[in-house]
Amino acid sequence: NMALIHSDDLDLRPVATELRSRGWMFAARAVPAPVGIVVVPMPHNHGRIPAFVDDLREAGKNVAVPLNDAPAAAATGSVSSYGF
Repeated sequence: NMALIHSDDLDLRPVATELRSRGWMFAARAVPAPVGIVVVPMPHNHGRIPAFVDDLREAGKNVAVPLNDAPAAAATGSVSSYGF
């Protein structure tokens, strides 16, 4: 199964960056804003959904900012376009 993480209200680019710093790999689309994070099944992620959700929740609390407060151009973030 695949999952798309998206918000019309929050800039998820810092969340994606934080998740990557924790070792998670996923595809992300940063342009056009807002960013969408696509999580696809991979063998090394098998059985790790609870850990990912915990890290996502913590990153969302700590680094997500309202989309209106984010830089105007989504391309200014460090989120790659469909990169792993």
